[in-house]
Amino acid sequence: MAAPGEAPGEALRAVLRPSGALPAEALPVRGYDFSGGADHAALLRSFRTTGFQATSFAQAVAEIERMIAAKLEPLSAEQRERAAMAGPREPSGCTIFLGFTSNLVSSGVRESIRYLVQRGMGTVTVTWGHRAVMLSCWLHGQELLGVSPGHL
Repeated sequence: MAAPGEAPGEALRAVLRPSGALPAEALPVRGYDFSGGADHAALLRSFRTTGFQATSFAQAVAEIERMIAAKLEPLSAEQRERAAMAGPREPSGCTIFLGFTSNLVSSGVRESIRYLVQRGMGTVTVTWGHRAVMLSCWLHGQELLGVSPGHL
């Protein structure tokens, strides 16, 4: 039995196993970098290493279009007055909460998140993490497609 405050040896052996060799076909997870402008062919090619589903992408596009439309709607006098009390941000009829989990940060979507945050496209940014994802980034310096937690 482990001493108080120490992890049992059996648990350590089960969790802290030696890393195995990475598969030769493993690709680094990386998304499209929008800071160089929009190259649609390169964007589509980046889907190979971005790691998300096209259906989810289409749903996100529809939601973003809805938010943009709400931001462009003219505000009533009351809404403009209330928005003026909120601070220096341009008044808008839409508050956008940009929320994401750490698995998106360790995927190729991180470049898209960076682009959105740098340009103030979310009113509020919220994130939360998971240690396994962060540990994977620590151990390898990057995420790799085709690598399961057993390779860590």
